[in-house]
Amino acid sequence: MSKQQPNTLVRNWPALSVLAKEIFDKQPTHRYQIQFLRSLGVSFTAFVADFTTLVVLAQVVHLHYLLAATIGFMVGGLLNFYFSAKWVFAHRQFDSWQLELTVFFLIMLVGLGLNLLILHLAVERLGMDYRVAKLWSTLLIFGWNFSMRKKLLY
Repeated sequence: MSKQQPNTLVRNWPALSVLAKEIFDKQPTHRYQIQFLRSLGVSFTAFVADFTTLVVLAQVVHLHYLLAATIGFMVGGLLNFYFSAKWVFAHRQFDSWQLELTVFFLIMLVGLGLNLLILHLAVERLGMDYRVAKLWSTLLIFGWNFSMRKKLLY
């Protein structure tokens, strides 16, 4: 191998910088790939809020883990709604933000039901710690949430 050949990262730097600029642009986008990457970032932020709320309410306030998970899921879901509408998706199915929030809430309720079912089964049947179960639940539900929001809302 010749020492003159630049590595792949250096050769692709202009394309990577364009991609990074598009991902971090403040405007919503119509490009599916960028929407998906932004949605990952938004979902991670929402997950941190969700998980932190869950742990604080369960460990510090001593709420039952399923009640704490419900409150955490709602906190994360509302953050997800706000950032999805403002930054991720350019196209909107509804002119009314109230109608959009209603549909989002219905999708979120199904996600919450799946989340609680997975948590309950993992903790009560498999003996898993609720925090580990929450990580698995989040990974399993992400694809469903993204696809339903993309199809029904954006």
